Amino acid sequence: MGRGEAVSGRTLDLSAFGARIATDLKLQPGDTARLEFQPEGDGDPLHLSAVVWTLADRGAVFVFANLRSSDFARLSQYVGRLVERGS
Repeated sequence: MGRGEAVSGRTLDLSAFGARIATDLKLQPGDTARLEFQPEGDGDPLHLSAVVWTLADRGAVFVFANLRSSDFARLSQYVGRLVERGS
C-alpha cells in the first residue's frame, strides 16, 4: 500500500501464515501492508507485515512476512483458540 493510510477491514479467514481480509482498498498482488489484529483477551494488538498474495471474491489474501517468533507464537495460539471454539 505504501501510502501510510490507516483503513479498516474485516478478517474473513485467518491462519498463522496469512489472512483473507475484506477491504474497500484497491489492492494488487505484491502490495505490502502493516496489519493490526487485536486477539480477544490477549493484551496488546499484533502488528504484522504482510504482502498481498492474490485477490479473492470477497477480499485480498495476505501472506505474513518476516514475523518475529513471538508474534508467530501469539498468532498461532490465537488461531488455535478460534479453531477450538469453532469460529
